[in-house]
Amino acid sequence: MSKQINALIFLCVACFTFFYPHGTFAKVRSKKIAINTENDAGIFVNGKLVNHTSMEIKVPAYAQVNIRVEKAGFITQERNYINDGTHALPATDYIKLEKEDACENFIA
Repeated sequence: MSKQINALIFLCVACFTFFYPHGTFAKVRSKKIAINTENDAGIFVNGKLVNHTSMEIKVPAYAQVNIRVEKAGFITQERNYINDGTHALPATDYIKLEKEDACENFIA
């Protein structure tokens, strides 16, 4: 009887080990995103001016990074990148700035 119980326990452990979906609980790793934008546009990462025109940001595992791009005479653009394993993050992102209508009408 004890041999049958041991064999049953071994079989259960073996099935659990081989058929358990290991990929569903994979760790989230930090990811890098290359940010590109208009010339002389300020790139703010989490509220701090970091660079102009282009840069590479690192989004830590299980974290959120806020990117804001500003340039005088253009509409400010903002993006949030969430690295939690459920949101897809791009390898590169071009943030296009559109001219502000008020500035065009004022100049004309």
